[in-house]
Order: sequence, then structure tokens, then C-alpha cells
Amino acid sequence: MWGQACILNINSMGRKRYPVSCIAFDNEEEVLWTGSEAGIVTGILHPTYERIVRYGASPSPIRGIFPSRNVITTVSTKYINTHTRGGVSRARWEVDGLGDIACAVKPISRGQKIILGGEGKELIEIDTFANKVATRHPCLANTTTLAKGQRFIACGKADGKLECVDSSTLKPTSNPVTAHAGKVLDISIKGNLMVTCGELSQDSGFRNEQPLLDIFVRVFDVRMMRQLRPLTFKSGTSRVQFMARFTSSVLVCSPSGRLNIFDANNGSMDFGSYLQVQTGSHITSLEASPTGEILAFGDYDGILSTLVDRENPKINNFSRQTEPLPPFPTDYIPLYGSNLPLSAIPILPPHIPPPPKDKWRGRKGGGEALSRWTDRCGTTSLYPLAPVDSSLVPDYRMQDSLGIAPFPTSTVGFRRNCLTSIAKFTATSSASDKFRRSAVSNRSFITTFRRSRERIPKRYARVKIKIPRFGLHTFDFGSYNTTDKSGLLNLLPNSYIVEFIQVLYHLEPLRKHILNHICMRELCITCELGFLFHMMNQSRGATAEPRNLLRTLRQVKEASALGLLEGTESSRDTRLSVRIQGLCTFLLQHLSKENSVTGSEDVNLIHKLFGFTWQRRRHCLDGKHYEVDDEPGMTVNMEYPRVRRNATFEELLEVGLNSEKTQRVWCERCGAYRITKKAKSLSRPPMILTIKADVNSEADLDLWRAKPSIINPNPKTKLPKSSEPKDSTPSEPKKESSEHKDNSEAKSSEPKGPEAKRSEAKVGSEAEVGSEAKEGSEAKKGSEPKVRTWVAPNLWLRFEEKTRHCRVLRPEDHDKLPQGGAHFELVSVVSHVSDPPDTDSELNVYNAEHLTAHVAISEGKEKKKQWYLFNGFMISKSTLKDAIEFGSFPWKQPCILVYQQKGLLNHIKVPPRQNPITAHGLTAFLNPESLSSRSVVRLRTFAPLRLDEKVGPGMRVAIDCEFVSVEKEEYRINKKNGKRILVKPIRHSLARISLLRASGKEAGKPLLDDYIVGSEPIVDYLTRYSGIEPGDLDRSISTRHLVTLKSAYLRLRYLADQGVTFIGHGLKSDFMLINIVVPKRQIIDTVEVYHIEGRRMLSLRFLALHVLKMDIQGVTHDSIEDARTAMLLYDRYTYLRDQGKFEQFLGQLYDIGDTVGFKA
Repeated sequence: MWGQACILNINSMGRKRYPVSCIAFDNEEEVLWTGSEAGIVTGILHPTYERIVRYGASPSPIRGIFPSRNVITTVSTKYINTHTRGGVSRARWEVDGLGDIACAVKPISRGQKIILGGEGKELIEIDTFANKVATRHPCLANTTTLAKGQRFIACGKADGKLECVDSSTLKPTSNPVTAHAGKVLDISIKGNLMVTCGELSQDSGFRNEQPLLDIFVRVFDVRMMRQLRPLTFKSGTSRVQFMARFTSSVLVCSPSGRLNIFDANNGSMDFGSYLQVQTGSHITSLEASPTGEILAFGDYDGILSTLVDRENPKINNFSRQTEPLPPFPTDYIPLYGSNLPLSAIPILPPHIPPPPKDKWRGRKGGGEALSRWTDRCGTTSLYPLAPVDSSLVPDYRMQDSLGIAPFPTSTVGFRRNCLTSIAKFTATSSASDKFRRSAVSNRSFITTFRRSRERIPKRYARVKIKIPRFGLHTFDFGSYNTTDKSGLLNLLPNSYIVEFIQVLYHLEPLRKHILNHICMRELCITCELGFLFHMMNQSRGATAEPRNLLRTLRQVKEASALGLLEGTESSRDTRLSVRIQGLCTFLLQHLSKENSVTGSEDVNLIHKLFGFTWQRRRHCLDGKHYEVDDEPGMTVNMEYPRVRRNATFEELLEVGLNSEKTQRVWCERCGAYRITKKAKSLSRPPMILTIKADVNSEADLDLWRAKPSIINPNPKTKLPKSSEPKDSTPSEPKKESSEHKDNSEAKSSEPKGPEAKRSEAKVGSEAEVGSEAKEGSEAKKGSEPKVRTWVAPNLWLRFEEKTRHCRVLRPEDHDKLPQGGAHFELVSVVSHVSDPPDTDSELNVYNAEHLTAHVAISEGKEKKKQWYLFNGFMISKSTLKDAIEFGSFPWKQPCILVYQQKGLLNHIKVPPRQNPITAHGLTAFLNPESLSSRSVVRLRTFAPLRLDEKVGPGMRVAIDCEFVSVEKEEYRINKKNGKRILVKPIRHSLARISLLRASGKEAGKPLLDDYIVGSEPIVDYLTRYSGIEPGDLDRSISTRHLVTLKSAYLRLRYLADQGVTFIGHGLKSDFMLINIVVPKRQIIDTVEVYHIEGRRMLSLRFLALHVLKMDIQGVTHDSIEDARTAMLLYDRYTYLRDQGKFEQFLGQLYDIGDTVGFKA
């Protein structure tokens, strides 16, 4: 039940009362902001309703208040003003050409931009960051009120018209509609509903010298701008407001303060009685809190009234604490008044103690010069302005109207969102360029490399490339990969995951299982991973692009909540090494969840491979009872001792597999808080053991940097004094010695008994020392010392039931292992590389820090292990020693280690490789279903595939695709030469795909014409080049054949897998954006057909005009027209080729192009 909470006069005592012109609730703090006709802004703290700040924002009336995290922006009839939260003025400027500003609104997701409307017949978008006008657009009449929707702005006009404009371009999205006979007073929008209130025409009469109010509240459906049943409020409506906590409930208010709440869908009242605001004059402003628990009203006398519906209401669900005001000095000296003599003002204020006598310098009057006063003589101002380092200003870039400067990677101890760090980086405290140049980034705690001058080897370093002007498809990735392994492009957002994807791909059972998976869910990471694995199979030695997988990952809410996605608030201060370990756990759990089938656990191969069982034990020490249960797990964390000592890898892992702690918790059986001992141990080991290094400090990393030690297999043999291996270059494999000896000689030189078994235990062929210990006559041939690295290449795990403890042993340290247990071998290592900070200006923004992966791959018939280093799309051969060596690589940090049970394929049955695309793709072709609403007529512009049509290598189809933009490109200025550097290319999404039959009797007949419904917001439809218009991709109003991106991909994959040949123009770029790999033998690209090597490419429009005498792409592009043109161009090519005239014709075509400048 609603009740009155407070009645507060916002005007100063004894002064003239000014009306409350606008109200705004703060989104950051529990503060209510009000503006008056006198240009005064007042901040009121909730729930005490005390004034925390009051300042004169403008000499003209306030029309809008927009609080943000650090500043308060106010819009008055003449000026735009920005102040700090304490009222300190920061900027003020005037907008020319608009007259008096009547209304203002801040669009959704438009950064620091505000849209203004007023007497001038135009809408103006201002950029409060740059203090300038960003966009102007004319309109038909004066604007009286504005309201924001999801992607549009509703404008109420003085003539009663209602117009909707695009929030980005300010262009009308629909024709204006008449809402009221007089001017529109107020608008409120929520979801697909919009309500308005207004005045009647002046011919209807006046009341108190004001036009009569319309008793009808107009309701519109914003999707079609269709008017619904109006709401009737006989008192006349001057303000309307949708309620935050209800879907369609709208609050209507009369000038006298009478309220009622209606349901906008059916016009019924939600409450049976009217509400009344206690006011002595008429209501001038109305606003609801973001939680919907508080309603604030302002009237003509400057009185603020609030209504609440509960005992302890909140403005926001999660608000930060408001900074209190400093105490006001009680012993201040007033400096106003006509009777105050200047001689009464002392040299020092009375609350400042006088300085020592030796500093008075013998002056008779006493006191010190004002220029020599220190900070103790004044008070600290509220919210001081921190000057920005001048070196950041020339290098900032704009992104969605927000100016972004590079992260200060050269500041010692800099921490984001930390006041002390920010203070150090301001120009006042860190003006020294030497201080900034000698600093270290806080991106990683690895500082040893940054202080040294050691260079990272080229195969470990991030790849320094510039994005080509014409797109990534023109870049030569082959020069970075000389192997037959497929690399992954790492220049996209969130592409740090590609190294872990390489680890998953080279696990053979997992790869086969995921390739066999297909489902009809629109968002399925397993499906997208299978599509990516298929591309990696097809593009041997080339580079695949995980575009669709990353797009699907961005739409998973759990990934964003865990801070795994770049650019989210939760991942802002997360190190990349921590983020990849979190993604490892999330991805394995998510894959297991997607592959789970109710009632059939045997189908979930992901859980069989990576899943294990924790045995949890809970012992109540007071109640003397004991509980044991099981808990599933997917990854294991390394545990580090508090007291640093020379712990081995096996000891730390064993601590992580057997955790124990004692704490006071609630005991259900005792019904009270008891001291409880909790313990858990790994009781059932997995097939694939995934270990997270969890390195959080330099002390933890020092354990991984332990130097290798030499093992003496023969106790009688004396070892050299140095315990380090003789090979000083860890990146080069060791040469094997005495490998081609006779079998008889080797057999006679082998030690017997336990010594023989110990000599067979090897760390690996790469970790052996290539020299024999020949120190005296007691040395035996074949008894070579071996290197014992800190990271164990082989592990043995067994859970002991008696002690309830999981043991971890290194096989090479024991002559005979106990019976049972699982034997693991290392197959993958993911590491974080700390990059030097001096080359960021020349690199893509996503290359700032990166990961690498070492993977052991079985090759040949003998299945011999060969280690490879994956660094994005750069791949090279490596060794086991490189993978597990960290002491010689101070810039490398371990993240993830993957161990696999020996003989894994003998322990688990994997279904044979199948192609699930065949059945699903054919079904999608034969039964095309549109996602458009049933209430509209769906237009089918194609003839679907028939069962009697033969799909195979002999079939040819013409293809063309259209794309829309989902992310704008970003540039930055190189302050050395002033040139622009493309740091983030424009990101497209598939919007339309058209296929035409190019062979057979029905050649030229459309086979497919799909419009793709995407889940990402579209920033630009690119209508001039794509032909896609707003509304074509909307399920509710589109008349096109709408499908999901996954459905379109399945149909295209089906044709590619069946060997169908594709004809098109510029297919390399199209297939890259679609994220599909088609064999070159199945591609006929007219760009390549009509091309002379060494000369420029010819556009489709130029070829159509001069080869086919057709004029295409006049106003917009059409994919069916472009596909048909490419088909006809290929037919013309085959005709000229058969006659032997094509070479001559192509030369003449280029001569014409030179004449007309290759323009059509």
C-alpha cells in the first residue's frame, strides 16, 4: 500500500519559492536529485532526506539532470553544465540554433551523449565528453518532450504529433502519428508499449489560462506504431510513468496530485481507489526510482513529496556508499555584511596555530606571508579534480562516443580503481617522464623479465602484425606455420581461449566425440566446437577462425558472470592467467552439461574423460558423528605451502588432491554451530587429469623455477660437482649419446637388479643429459645420469581406502610401484607469456598479452610423441623440456597442465567418426521453416530442394551473402608519426544468404534465400551495400524467410560436404565471415577468373556492365541478383574459353578499365 514518506521544501529558507522543474534518481548512490526553475540543483540523501549538496548549476531553468559515476550533467534552457558530485563546476557551454531547450534525454547504450529538443525545429545530439554537438537532424515541429526506448527516441511535438527517431542517427523510423489535439506533455516507454498524455486544442477552452487536458492517455505498440485502447482518467493527465516492477502498469497523475495505476494492456485499474499527493499547488514533475519502490513528485511551490510502498524502500538494489560532507568549521569568520571592519580579520584564521617564533622573521605585526602558508592553513575541498597525464591526451581514441586512452602500462604499482594509484598517475604527482618510463605494469606479477634486458624468442613472442586494409583474408598466415597443423586466429575479442582449444582438439577421444555431436539447440558450444574442429581438419597447415564459437561464448550468461569475457566489469582487473584457468573449468563443465542425457549416463563421454569423484568427509568434533559423501569434479588446483620450502611437484599436487580444514559451522544433526573437521580426497581418478597451476605470487612461481637436478642411476658412479645439466640452451633438444651401439654390448653393460629398473625410468628423450658420467674406473657404460625436472612428466595416482588418502608418486623415483593406481603422462602445458610493454602502439589491441600451449601429438604408425608450440596462428616444433622449463624463461608462467592415462584408447570406447551434418543438413533443406511470426504473410522467394534432385560433385550453385555490422572499427593515432592505426576491425554478422541452381534444367532458379536472425545488437544495417533494412531481421514484423545462423550454417555445410561446387564473386572473404572452410577444388570465384596476375581485382558491377551489359547494384545490393550475375559471368567465361578468345577478351577488359578508371 502506498503511503506518504516525506514532504520537503527544496528552496532556501526565506527566499522566493521556485517550482521543481525536474527530478532524477541516482543510479550509483541512494541520492535523489532535483532541479528548479531558478537553475539550482539539490542532492537529497535517502532515507534521511537531508540535503547533501546544493549549487547553482545554471542561470536558466533546469530541464534535465543526468547523474553518472563521477559527474552530474544538467541541461537548462540555455546551457549544458557538468559538475562534480560536490558541486564543483567543470564545464558549461551553449548550443546554438536550438532556441530554448524544452526537454532532454540520455539514450540507452550511447555513452556520454544526450539528445536535446526545443523551440528550434531540429533534434541535437551533444557529446558531453568532447563538449560539442555530435549530430543535428531537422524535424517538423517544436519538440516538447522526449522519451527513450531500447533503440529509438520518442518525440512529442507542440502540434500533438508523435514521432520516433533512431537513437544513433536521429532519423525517423516511422511516419508521425497524431496523439493529441494539443501539445504532448509527457511520454513513457517500457518494452513494446508507449503511453502519452497531452492537451486539447485551444478551441476547446482554457482553465487558469492553460489549455484543457486530454482525459485520454494514448497507448501505442511501438513495433508497428499502432494505437491500442486508450486509458480514461477524468481528472485530466499531466504526467505518466511506467512502473519498474510491473510489466504493463502505468501511473497517471493529474495536476492536482490525483493518482491512479492502470494496466496498459486492457485499461483496467490495478488499485480500486485513487491516491492523492499532499500538495498546495499543481504537480510539475514526476519520477519513479529504478526499483519502483519510491515515487517522487515536485510541485509549483518547490515542494518535494515522495510515496513509498514498503517500510524500508531503496532507490537501487546495489548502491555504493555516499561520501559524507566534511564537517563545517564552527569558528569561521564571516566576510559579508556592511558593518564588518577589515581590521577585524587576522592574518591567520583562529583555528590555525601560529608558527614557531623563529619563523616570524621579526615582523612586528606577526604572521606569515600568504605565499608561505602550507596546506594546514586551509580545508580540503570536496571531490577534488585530478589532472590527467598530458601524455595520454594525444593518443586517445573514440569508442561509442567515449574517449579511451591506453592503459598506463608504464606506471610502478598502478592499480585500477585505486585512489592512491590514480593520485600517483596524475600530472601533479608524477610529472617526471623518467618515473613513468621506469615503471612496471600490474598486468602480471612477473617482474624479473621486465627488469632485465632479455628478449623473448620469436616463437614465444606475440605476433606483430598490422591488420590489412582490405581485411584479414588478404593476410599471409602461411609464413607463420610451416607444419601440417592448423593454427587459430587470435585477433578477435576473447580469442585468448584458442590455446586451450588446441589442447582439446589434440585429445583424440574428445575430438572424435565432439565431431560426432550435433543438436538443434540454437546456442550450443559443443556444436560450435565441432564445427571448428571440422574446419581444423580441413585446413591442414592453414589458419582457422573461431568466429562463431566466440560469438556463442559471448551469449552464455555464465561466462560473462564469471568474468571470462573481455570488456566486462568483472574481468577488468583479472589477470589473463587467472581467466584462462577459470575458462578451463567452465568449459569442461559446460561441455559435460550439454552432453548429458537424462537416464543415460554412458553417453556423456566428456564426464568419462575429465570427470572424477571427490570423497568428502565431515567430522563433527563436538557431536562425535561422521558423514561421507561423493562430489563430482573436473579440475584440480595446486596448493602451495604457507612456509616456503623446497617442495616437490608431487607433494604440492598431493596436497591439492587431499584438502583438510577445521572450522566452526552449522551442524544439521546437532542443530547448533559446532567445530567441524572437513576433508576431501580424490577417490576415483579421471582418464584425463587437468591441473590448474593457480600461481598467485612470485614465491609460488619460484617453486616452478627450480633448477633441474641430476639423478645418478649407479650409486658407484661419481657425479660432477655441478648439479645443473651441461646443456645451457633450454630451447634446443639434447643430442642422444651412445644410441647406435650393438645390442650385445648394450646388454652386457646394463646394470642388473634394481639398478636396471631404475635406469629404464626416463624423464623423456628431450630431458636426458647427452654425456656419460666417466669419473674413474668404476663407471659403467650405459649408466648415464638423467635430469630430474621439477614438473613431473609422468605421474602415478592411487586412492588408499584405509587412510582415505590419494597418493601421488613419480614413477622414475621408484624401482617398483604399488599395485593398482593410474599411470599418467604429460600431454599439454598452457603458459602465460609476459610481454614487454614498449611495443603496444604498433600492435592490435587483443595482442597486449597472450598465452602459448605446448602439446604432445602422436605421429606416424609408431605413435611417437612430438611436441609442438602453439602461439595463435604461429606453430613450431618444440620439446618436452621447453614445455616444463620455467627457470630459464623468467617471462613464462604456468597456467594449465593436462595429463592423460597411458593407453587411454584401450580403456575407453569411442564411436567411429561419422558426419552428422548429412542428415541434419538434408532435413533443413527439405523442410525449411521460417521464424517469422504467424500473424504476417511470409514471402518465399525460392524453391526448396526436392528429393529427386541429385546433390553431389556434379552439382553447381551460385552463392552470395550480405552482412550487417555488429561492431564498429576502431583506430588509434600513432603519436610518433601521426598516422592512424587500425586496432580493431569492423565486425560483421551474416544477415542474408542466397543460393541459385547453376547447373541442370532449373539453372538460375533460387535454391535458398535465408535472412539470418542474430542475437547481437546491430549497429549498422549497411543498407546501401547489403540491402537489409530495419525490420527485415525482426521475428515479429518481418515478412522474410528467417532462420538462425546455425540452421544456415548446417545447410551450407551439407552442400560443401557433398562436394557441391560454389560459384560467386569474392568468396574467400564471404566464407571467412561465415566461418566455414570449403575445399579450393569446390570454389569458382569470378574475382580470380577475370583477373590478370599482378593487376587489380575487378568489381562485380564493372564486370556485369562490360561483360554482360547489365546494370546492377543501382540503389542497394541484392544477393540473388549478385549470385545470378556471378553465374552468368562464369557461363560467359566458359563460352570464351572454349573458343580460345578469353585471354584476348580479358586484356581488352583491362584496357577499358584503365580508360574509365575501373568504375561502372
